[in-house]
Amino acid sequence: MKATELRINNIVKTELDVLVKVNYENIRCQTFADSGIGEFKGYEPIIITEEILPNIGFEWDIYYQGFTDGNWVLTRGEKGFRLAYGKRRNDFIVYGIECLHLLQNIIYFLTNRELTINL
Repeated sequence: MKATELRINNIVKTELDVLVKVNYENIRCQTFADSGIGEFKGYEPIIITEEILPNIGFEWDIYYQGFTDGNWVLTRGEKGFRLAYGKRRNDFIVYGIECLHLLQNIIYFLTNRELTINL
């Protein structure tokens, strides 16, 4: 996983499947390590599945035929999930979201708010 994909508060997992919140300390240790500058070694992304979506505030909605948190709608796509905003589901669309940290980043950059995560 590349360190450039991550920001503080992203949730990733270790090689032992322990969930970790990215913070200043583990980013600094990884970035300035002698081996693999730019790599975030020993950590793996969390793949988004329908099972974890309720834990990040998304519930199944029959109307949308997808998962929604009231504003955002996630629907299964060919490669990962599609993220749309608004009731028409075509107001804003991002395709191919496969990892939790990428979903966190997109929503944070667009709304300046963190996802509530209870994994």
